[in-house]
Amino acid sequence: MPKIIEGAKDKILACTRKHYFETGYTSLSLRQIAKECHLGVGTIYNYFPSKDDLIACIMLEDWLTCLNEMDTSIKQVSSPQDGLMKMLHHLDNYCQMYESLFKEASSSMHVIQSRHDLLVHQMQDRVHHLLTQFQMDTQFSLLLAELMLVTSTKKTISSDQFEKAVHQLLRKETNHEQF
Repeated sequence: MPKIIEGAKDKILACTRKHYFETGYTSLSLRQIAKECHLGVGTIYNYFPSKDDLIACIMLEDWLTCLNEMDTSIKQVSSPQDGLMKMLHHLDNYCQMYESLFKEASSSMHVIQSRHDLLVHQMQDRVHHLLTQFQMDTQFSLLLAELMLVTSTKKTISSDQFEKAVHQLLRKETNHEQF
């Protein structure tokens, strides 16, 4: 049975976070992390089976923070458009933190697709909540969530284009116009 070292997991995460943001994923060395934490490399593997699992844990912490920030922001908005733009802002910040990792990881598309689907559905829940808050039809929740994620990750749609699309979509919904 592995020896439990008090605070080891937190030390590992803090040191990994520091190194990842300084040097990037490729240069991240578990040996260096272990050395700085005064731990054996095997101890790191007791907590995280791989470098990818370690980075995923850090990304998850940041994602949960991002979702909490979105939840806080949408409680304080005066319109659905404002709420969607605030959500996009938080999503952009998250994506910028991990932009280089997303580029490096593009070779394992099946993993990325399953993560993408998870993120879209988490975003859809928040969009749905936001639209419900303003008593609007929620039929476009998935579309808006997907559009928001594409805007933040692909950069093929600017935030201005996103804002115009949201304005048009929600204006039509508010005025009950037909497409």
